[in-house]
Amino acid sequence: MTKTETIYHFYSSLQEGNIEDLLSCYDPQVRFSDPAFGELQGEQAHSMWRMLLSKMSSEIKIDVNHVYDQNGCIHCSWTADYAFGKKQRKVHNVVSSTFTFKNNRIITHDDFFDLWSWTRQALGAPGYLLGWSSLMQRKMVERNQLYLKKYMKKK
Repeated sequence: MTKTETIYHFYSSLQEGNIEDLLSCYDPQVRFSDPAFGELQGEQAHSMWRMLLSKMSSEIKIDVNHVYDQNGCIHCSWTADYAFGKKQRKVHNVVSSTFTFKNNRIITHDDFFDLWSWTRQALGAPGYLLGWSSLMQRKMVERNQLYLKKYMKKK
């Protein structure tokens, strides 16, 4: 697979909920980062995807809009539409991603999105009132990493 094909395969696997195909795109030592989880290394990143897909209570719609190579880095923009949490709030997340590769597998994956926009949709009033604050954003990363550690301990 080319790098571009790998990216499309990654996101189609995400939409289909096929965790093994999704993770096959990653190098075992992948470094992942996003505004909600911060930076994760290797098995942490793998476990994050396992955890997220296991908790999805509804279908996710992924729309990859643009994939391009710029100086060896692959960039893409994509959207995810899904219902979040116990209240099944509708979320439309607009994401820009950057990837680098090692031996035809993703070694770095950085997602960028407006965390305040996400918190307003996913958390309702608390997200609207406090989601913009760096304190709440730090607390969210800490909480998500704690959930991930607990999930990894169970596995």
